[in-house]
Amino acid sequence: MGRPAIIAFLRDFLGDAKTVVFDTLAIAETADGRVLTERIDHFAFGGRTFALPVMGSFRFKDGLITR
Repeated sequence: MGRPAIIAFLRDFLGDAKTVVFDTLAIAETADGRVLTERIDHFAFGGRTFALPVMGSFRFKDGLITR
């Protein structure tokens, strides 16, 4: 788990993408350390592009993502 797991996931998820751009539209933090993000992820694969709307929820503790 931890950083190696995140790196492995991103490598598998992004695969052969030529470019990836994350446009953050909104970000909010709750009192208990949860961060919510609204963004659009842009990918380019083999001359084709697509955009994926995303909502992310991250929980932090001591400066690290815990969930």
